[in-house]
Amino acid sequence: MLERKVVECEVRLKKNKATIVMYGECIGPLEDQYDGLLTDATIRFEDAKKFYDKAIQMLIDKFDYNPAFKRPGDKL
Repeated sequence: MLERKVVECEVRLKKNKATIVMYGECIGPLEDQYDGLLTDATIRFEDAKKFYDKAIQMLIDKFDYNPAFKRPGDKL
């Protein structure tokens, strides 16, 4: 009975190792793609922040806009 249990554990261990290898092969490229998308999103967000600051400054200069008096329902 103990020998049968050892064999069952070895079979299960072999199956688990194969699953880990398959998971690594499938997920590896997706992790690389995710890192690229995260970097791209960060760059785009930084660019959008710069543009937003410039847009607010233009509203202040050209339309005498005061951000301190912005109401919650106001849309820019």
